[in-house]
Amino acid sequence: MIYAYSITTPKNTPETAKQKTTLKLTKGIIHQLDIDFARGQRGTLRVQVFDALHQIWPTNTGGYFTGVNRGISFREYVEILKQPYELQVYSWNISVSYDHTFNLKI
Repeated sequence: MIYAYSITTPKNTPETAKQKTTLKLTKGIIHQLDIDFARGQRGTLRVQVFDALHQIWPTNTGGYFTGVNRGISFREYVEILKQPYELQVYSWNISVSYDHTFNLKI
């Protein structure tokens, strides 16, 4: 299965008030993660992925993904075997001018 999400984070969303997006999945194994950052966001959009209270991507606690006209793609092995079969994506956008969107594929 491949899940695809397009997530927009409003301008002026600080790290202290991160936007939470819940990804509904099914029981299984995650083998690939792709995050595509839209052009023009200039590194102002930041993204973290959690399984409940545990940050799984990026692996370092407190770290975040960002991109400037590029995507992030990597192979992985993460088991999603217990209900509710979901992940949480936290994003924030320090741009004062524009909302920004990223596309996430699992």
